[in-house]
Amino acid sequence: MAARFTSLFRRESKPPREATPHFSHLQKAILCWLCREGQRRQRSDETTAIAFATLVHGLKAEKTEIVMSLRRLMKKGFLEVTLPRGAWTRYVSLTEKGGKYAKTLSKDTQTSATSLRSPGKNKRDREGERRRR
Repeated sequence: MAARFTSLFRRESKPPREATPHFSHLQKAILCWLCREGQRRQRSDETTAIAFATLVHGLKAEKTEIVMSLRRLMKKGFLEVTLPRGAWTRYVSLTEKGGKYAKTLSKDTQTSATSLRSPGKNKRDREGERRRR
């Protein structure tokens, strides 16, 4: 019996597959927004790091929710937050991994990221969106 039990540990198993990341709508919106804003800033020869206040203003979501989503994305290695020496403002930028994933997000996700900007839509706007789909 003991030989059977120890033989289970000696077997070589397959290497674990890399799991596909699961993100909330806000996390996807953050990645898409940072990717688009970074591309816009590259065209205008600005720095690609974006101030945290600009991110909050651009997404128009609750600040605490954005902070929690940023922390989760940082743990997964999709973005980095820096605080330059002597500065008060934190800057957010995508890592290579985050940039690749943000580009692979579908257009459907990108449209949901823009829908966060206008939280109080009226009935006529919602009906117009349904007709366009």
